[in-house]
Amino acid sequence: MRHSLPALLAAFVISFASSDVFAEAAIEVAAVMDEAPGNIAVSAAGRIFVSLHQAYGPSTNIVEIVDGTSVPFADDLDLVSVLGLRVDAVTGNLWLLDNARTDPDATPKLVEVDLATGKAVRTIMMDDQATDSATFHNDLAVASKHQAIFIADPNIGGQSTLVVVDLQSGEQFRRLRGQNALQPEDVPSVIAGRRLQFEMPDGSIVEPRVGINPISISPDEEWLYFGSMSGTAIYRVKVTEVLDRSLSDEGLAARIERYGDKPVSGGITVDDAGNVYITDVGAQGLGVTRADGSYELLASDADKLDWTDGLSVGPGGYVYATVNRLDTSPMMNGGINESEPPFYVVRIKALAPTTVGR
Repeated sequence: MRHSLPALLAAFVISFASSDVFAEAAIEVAAVMDEAPGNIAVSAAGRIFVSLHQAYGPSTNIVEIVDGTSVPFADDLDLVSVLGLRVDAVTGNLWLLDNARTDPDATPKLVEVDLATGKAVRTIMMDDQATDSATFHNDLAVASKHQAIFIADPNIGGQSTLVVVDLQSGEQFRRLRGQNALQPEDVPSVIAGRRLQFEMPDGSIVEPRVGINPISISPDEEWLYFGSMSGTAIYRVKVTEVLDRSLSDEGLAARIERYGDKPVSGGITVDDAGNVYITDVGAQGLGVTRADGSYELLASDADKLDWTDGLSVGPGGYVYATVNRLDTSPMMNGGINESEPPFYVVRIKALAPTTVGR
């Protein structure tokens, strides 16, 4: 049987690094929300879709942001608990990653939704090649041209892995399981000067370390970018090499490049110049890892950027982020809920042009 949701979510207490000096980017509020958002996907037409974070027991799974407010989207689909979502750059459809963690009897799945109708056009059930007792299918990257989806599984059993789904055949397989670049580092958990501790159901206090979670793909779909949540580095590897089944995991691991520095974080996205945008939760901000490997904090705000989580590029050269205050949620605050609305979707101007649909 898979681990319970509280045990898996406990693994998402993370550590954060911050910067004292930075050039403040303008923060624009795209939406004010009564329920906490999870991740975000923006279409080429500028439609904004947000998952509601399952840690809060949301009223639905997916909402669309319309005129700055949340409207339920595709709420008649058979969904259990969705965090990851991405727009397919080729079809324009929305992929939903239902990790099913809130129902121990449910099966994780990928659901492809036609944005014109809000109806599912395909469902791929996750099999035992992609799921085990410690799996948490958290976020995804869609390689539309390669007909593949990559899923980050931080896997609390200490074997963080990359799950690959072949969209033509439906075949699923793990890559790089247990390899160093996917594993957490031993970094303390500090937000706004406060060291976070998670109280387990048995009363014990833990500071979990979390493996691969941030994941994104370059606009030309040549590179897959990723890092461990509790980690200080962004890595990348060629998409074709991940898909090459003749290449062993050890051989593939040798092809991984360390792209640059990052704070411990939950979400990333990439612009056309190779700037990797980062949710810098410890600094209550948003940052960027540049192509030269250096990291820079772009914006910080104790209210508007209190636990930035999911990221997506949008049209007009914007980077969008969800803000959900998880540090004061019951999950991360000893069972006490001090996380009150408003929650936000915000955006900042990107440093370079952005190609939408990743």
